[in-house]
Amino acid sequence: MYDLTTLIGSAFVATVGGTAVAALALKVVKRKYKKYYAVHYHKGFSGRAQGLDLMLSYARRDWKRVNGKPDDSVFALPAVVCGKRVLSQTTAIAQWLGNELQLAPPEELAPEAMKFALDIADIWSEAYGKRNNLPSVKAMEEFIGGNLALL
Repeated sequence: MYDLTTLIGSAFVATVGGTAVAALALKVVKRKYKKYYAVHYHKGFSGRAQGLDLMLSYARRDWKRVNGKPDDSVFALPAVVCGKRVLSQTTAIAQWLGNELQLAPPEELAPEAMKFALDIADIWSEAYGKRNNLPSVKAMEEFIGGNLALL
């Protein structure tokens, strides 16, 4: 007895049932190897994991949020687990996910894209740190708008 994985790519698939069997086999194998992503972060916070959540949602991938570190290889959250791969550090995860989800820029624009992403991360970090010290939402909008104008 052949399993469906063995049948794929072989002449046997074409001779046994033609296109319908091959299509069914491909569907089963795709389901078998479908990727699931777990975004590990602190319960109740979005913070540095939010961009990763948004990338996975935009790409319509199956993912879930998990509380806490996946294992001892992770220094700081967020971390993403996909199969046996465990990655931490927001920038490294975003770069990997960008490639994985086909959201990455063309290679010749990668340095400019990285610079832009890191500028936005800095603005976000500064705005997040100042959120309690600014007198109003309007002051926050002015701070963010002024920094975005520099990009």
